Amino acid sequence: DGQRRFLIQVARRTWHFFETFVGPGDNWLPPDNYQHNHHEEIAHRTSPTNIGMFLVSALAARDMGFITTNDFLTRSRNAVDTLGRMTMYRGHILNWYETRTLEPLEPQYVSTVDSGNLAVSLIALKHGCLELADQPAIGGACFGCLSTTFDLLVIAIHELQDFDEGELNRIEWAIRTLIDQAKGAPLAWKSIIAELNGNCWLDLETLVRDAIQNTPDALDSQIAEITTWLDRYQHDLHAIGRDIDGFMPWLSVIAAAPPERIPLAEDILKELQPANPKSKTAVFEKITARLESCDANAEPLKAFLTEMQQALQDVFARQAALRDGLIALADEAETIAYGMDFAFLYDPTVRLFTIGYN
Repeated sequence: DGQRRFLIQVARRTWHFFETFVGPGDNWLPPDNYQHNHHEEIAHRTSPTNIGMFLVSALAARDMGFITTNDFLTRSRNAVDTLGRMTMYRGHILNWYETRTLEPLEPQYVSTVDSGNLAVSLIALKHGCLELADQPAIGGACFGCLSTTFDLLVIAIHELQDFDEGELNRIEWAIRTLIDQAKGAPLAWKSIIAELNGNCWLDLETLVRDAIQNTPDALDSQIAEITTWLDRYQHDLHAIGRDIDGFMPWLSVIAAAPPERIPLAEDILKELQPANPKSKTAVFEKITARLESCDANAEPLKAFLTEMQQALQDVFARQAALRDGLIALADEAETIAYGMDFAFLYDPTVRLFTIGYN
């Protein structure tokens, strides 16, 4: 368990490189490297291998719950769209580009190895997208990510000399208890996120602020580590909450149900399982049938059932759009991968590929 936790923390730190540096300023392409010894410097250039590494890292980040399916689709879609705007030769992305301008760097060269790395990454991306298209839009893995990000924040706080250890233990116990509850109770996700965003967040933010103020000789790197993971923790909370609102809107309808509707709301809630898309269709059909059989004097009941029906219809539309987006990305990834002409790079006399083509 200790080794698993360590490796997951390493993975979360690794993904932080990509979530920090792959953005619109670099056309959603990963920079080759980042130096932070004597002065910070980002290498605004990228290669097919770097791009392929980013795409499979985004897929791994989604599998591990570091990002939501929506976030994964947006990041990957943007990167693959950029490939369509770059100078190519016989379907190959050239070996180096300036990420901010997309200009190819000299000498313009097709690398067999780099193209191969990108091709297999695109094929992996394709199959990952097709798997995600058949999965629930939101899953419990995201709460595991929240726990990992919180781990890194706690580790960073412990690097300071002066902090209220008793208060940290209290806050840590409260947050971990809620996260553990969420893993086994998807229908309570909205209320759990509300608690984590409420007093738990205010207490945590206050403790971090006080700890930094009480350690005037703290190194800049220590403060940066704390503020980075505090920011990422808050970002993860908001991302999970946004997806819960988008793909489980019935939780809000049920929470606002009038007292006389609570027994019916609880019965409906038991049948709505996030991991089973078919349950939503079955519940929708039952609600529709009940609406059709309502008499004219049942206005409060009809209003509640109509709200539930609309919430489910909204989810069907959002899930369909997400699924269509994943399938379209899978198709484009396959088209680019198999559009690379490797024949001219092959030397039949020695039955080997050349290193590349200038």
